Amino acid sequence: SVTVSDDQGHTYPFTEGPAGTYSYSNLRGEAGTNYKMTVSTGGVIYTANSVMPAPATLDSVTSRPNDFKSSNNRREITVHFQDPPDVANQYRFVMYVNNVQVKSIFAFNDDFTDGRYVDIDLVENDIDIYPGDTVKVEMQCIDKPVYTYWFSLLQQETDGPGGGVAPSNPPTNITPATLGYFSAHTTQSESIIVK
Repeated sequence: SVTVSDDQGHTYPFTEGPAGTYSYSNLRGEAGTNYKMTVSTGGVIYTANSVMPAPATLDSVTSRPNDFKSSNNRREITVHFQDPPDVANQYRFVMYVNNVQVKSIFAFNDDFTDGRYVDIDLVENDIDIYPGDTVKVEMQCIDKPVYTYWFSLLQQETDGPGGGVAPSNPPTNITPATLGYFSAHTTQSESIIVK
């Protein structure tokens, strides 16, 4: 069984659709609310908490020639948004090229951009992007534990900073510890035809 509850006393029982997929159709998160997931399976109860952050607005998504792959007309994608001032923000971006999700991980925080207008290049090494491709970028505002999970995975990419690190399980917000995470996050997306 899978349930989600909030700090205002509401409980949302999820129902199983396709095997292993659970959903609740009318749950809309609210910024600042603490959500708790409870999963009971095989005699074990797993729990996790996540606070939904306030949203930052994704302004636009643009493309430009790739600085490192200048031959063959390849492009890179840039996201543009205003970071809210005076509050710690963490972001995850998910990119799709022609409806296929790229494998690259994009996780950022505002340690050096607090309150500024931000332009982030989503340097992607999985699928080459060319003019005419359709690119969709989803922006998620995530809490610190979820950011730590994704940032840890980012550090393990083979082309990550310093060439990557020894692989290990990322830190989870689920108790008892298991592979995965629970996230209450905002989401918005923009799609473009690459020029």
